[in-house]
Amino acid sequence: MTSPFAVMLLPWYKTNIFMATLFALIDPSLSIMQAAFSTSIHDTIRTLEEHWDTMINGIRLGVLPDIYGLGEYRPHIEV
Repeated sequence: MTSPFAVMLLPWYKTNIFMATLFALIDPSLSIMQAAFSTSIHDTIRTLEEHWDTMINGIRLGVLPDIYGLGEYRPHIEV
């Protein structure tokens, strides 16, 4: 698992996929992605394509992008 546990607790699917994908990009040792359903992999790749610039800018600046409104969950993910 490359993302913090708090990402799995996010109540919104798109936010969860975005954050899991972002942390996967950050992890240089990531070599495989797996999911119980192929639609999850499809959604991950689609999210990566749609938000590539946002993710890369977030990684470059060292901040979590404020997309899909993290709100009260942000402090738990940033630790």
